[in-house]
Amino acid sequence: MALIEPQYEQTGNVEWRPMADAPNLFVDARLQDLVAVTGSLTRRLRDLCGDAFNLRLLGERRREESPALIREVLMSCGDLPWVFAQTVIPQATLIKNPWLSQLGNRPLGDTLFERPNVTRSGLYLAQLFPGHRLYERAICDVEFGDRPESLLARRSLIGILNSELSINEVFFPAAGACAKA
Repeated sequence: MALIEPQYEQTGNVEWRPMADAPNLFVDARLQDLVAVTGSLTRRLRDLCGDAFNLRLLGERRREESPALIREVLMSCGDLPWVFAQTVIPQATLIKNPWLSQLGNRPLGDTLFERPNVTRSGLYLAQLFPGHRLYERAICDVEFGDRPESLLARRSLIGILNSELSINEVFFPAAGACAKA
């Protein structure tokens, strides 16, 4: 199956751009390395954090207007939140891949990228600001002294068994902070 590159719109004060067109969004090299991961981001975070890696399921809910399952998780290194991930799985994809609705606290990346014929579209990046829907979803379960002025986010489509799902990942300021030497 050939994935159709996502056409990400400009929403509010956010413009989604292909990763190659967005080099000025990177804060430091560690964050750039994380954002550029094309395979399992979960696996990369676990490699960096070791036993301190933690994935917490924040919730799963059904979207009614265009039927889909929305799954949200927080990935942390120790007590430091690193990445908020939101996966949107259309009903048609769930029918072909029922295991996607039975993940619970297990990371999606652990099973998804082990399967044959999984493809990923290009990565699209944006800088999110307070008030943007994805920024607000990302920080609602995280405690900050001061809210970040902005957060880096990426989006992509995943193709699996002639169906698709989308993944939004928001990188917190501490991402990469406890990388192994």
